[in-house]
Amino acid sequence: MKNYLLALLLLASSCSWLGEDANISYGEKKLSRDQLSIIFSHNLNGETHPCGCRHHPLGGLPQVAGKIHEIQKNSDTLIVDSGDMLFPGPVVPDYVRSSLSFAAKNIARAEDQLGLAYFVPGDQDFALGLEFLQGIAKSVKYGFLISNLKDPKSIKHKEWAVLKKGQHRIYLLGVVDPRSIRGKMSDLFLPAATTIKKRVNDLLIEGYEKNNPLHRLIILSHAGMDYDKQLAREIPSIDWIIGSHSQSFTTSAEEQGKTKLIQVLSRNHYLGELKISLAKDKSADSFKIHEMRDDEKDKLDPNPYIKYIADHKTEMQKLQNIEQDKMTTDVDVSHPLPTAKRCIECHQEQAEHWYKTAHSSAFATLLNAKEDANLTCVKCHSLGLGQKRGFKNRADIVRFDQEAYEVAIEGLRYAEVPSRAQRLKKEAAETEKLKKLSGSYWKALHKKYSGVASIRSLSSNEKSKLGRFWSKLDDKKGVDHNFANVQCSSCHLMVTNHPFTSDEMKPTRTLRVEKIKGQCIECHDPDQSPEWYLKTEKGLAGALDEVKFKKTLKGIACPKYQD
Repeated sequence: MKNYLLALLLLASSCSWLGEDANISYGEKKLSRDQLSIIFSHNLNGETHPCGCRHHPLGGLPQVAGKIHEIQKNSDTLIVDSGDMLFPGPVVPDYVRSSLSFAAKNIARAEDQLGLAYFVPGDQDFALGLEFLQGIAKSVKYGFLISNLKDPKSIKHKEWAVLKKGQHRIYLLGVVDPRSIRGKMSDLFLPAATTIKKRVNDLLIEGYEKNNPLHRLIILSHAGMDYDKQLAREIPSIDWIIGSHSQSFTTSAEEQGKTKLIQVLSRNHYLGELKISLAKDKSADSFKIHEMRDDEKDKLDPNPYIKYIADHKTEMQKLQNIEQDKMTTDVDVSHPLPTAKRCIECHQEQAEHWYKTAHSSAFATLLNAKEDANLTCVKCHSLGLGQKRGFKNRADIVRFDQEAYEVAIEGLRYAEVPSRAQRLKKEAAETEKLKKLSGSYWKALHKKYSGVASIRSLSSNEKSKLGRFWSKLDDKKGVDHNFANVQCSSCHLMVTNHPFTSDEMKPTRTLRVEKIKGQCIECHDPDQSPEWYLKTEKGLAGALDEVKFKKTLKGIACPKYQD
């Protein structure tokens, strides 16, 4: 643990210049090298790490730490974020308030240790209100850079910052468009363009020279690309706008007059780097993006964020389990969705094929990634989450001999026992027996799948062996319903009274295929399965590649649908 803390301290000191100078009332900093890299991100959406089910995962704090470490070998660095860092959306539902607030605080702390210098809050950062954000601002070393705050006392912040080396001056302003903020929180901010014009005049007094090729004016903006373009038209002296909110993606800078506008995608999938030459004038400045692939984490050794993420996952699981225990979703346990076990009784040929696909062990990916309590992930690796005939939380995904348990409990209520206390004790014993059964079940699965790095990468025979092991374990442990994994009913239309249904009532092949397609792309979206989609001119996933989809469907579908 001491080595881990020491590594964090060393990393923080190497990444950050915060707190080094006494004169930081307006964020002033002297630079030493001939190059400055302004490294930026935005729209992290509360994500500390990729979920673990993508072919080629992008993002993650360990990966970011590795890339920053590499850049710092040849350059001074300034790390900034232009908003929507703390939460996945502008509203946090009460039933996940505990886990998401923990995650937000952990992200804020991690960014502090990474060396974040300036942060412009966005609409999602206000998801738990002003008081929560005020607490974040007071708990971290990095500055909230807000140039259009109406009440200077509402949030601890800086209105502008300047970096200096010789005759070079780099001025930074942060702006939040009030229209991007929900509800009353928008009243915290002054109109963006008007206020920025005033702040530029303030900078002129402080020494900023619009026409000096060694002076740069950079705006960190949480307003969206369209507004940034408007801002550039109204204030043509702006050199760069590092934007966010619209989640645009600029593989090269977009120009509006002499102003260059840059953004990167969400969740740390990419880092932006604005390279400022301090040996030449601003005509030599440039922009590039860095894709945050998994191997970036290896560029920092030891990398303390690997353990940081492991600890984060462990605590998140605990909080998510507690939250889910309190959920009151109405579930019909008497008429549950038919699971693969029931379908296999008749459809042997289809079962043989299903066992050979990654779908038959899809939930194991979450077990290995410690994301099996994350309902956002669980919905695509299971059957029936949140449905009336499905399950409501992680604890209910597998139902053991529920009827036998209920009969035992009901029998105790009518049995002749000396006292109510003894009856309750026996009921508790039955409950504990069920709990131990569940524990041994999941322990067996963890042991079987622990060495499997990727279900998809296994051969068909290896997948089949694992899928059959899971089915046999269900039988051995007396599982009534197992909603884990992607199953028959995840894709197929289940008509009433199946299989006793007339041909007139059965859906047409076209309807079946369209239904299956809809189910597929609900989980295999452009983010999780970009290889399914046509590339845009910027290299991003665009429209579904119908040819690719049909080929993939043919490979994964039951034999009946391979004609």
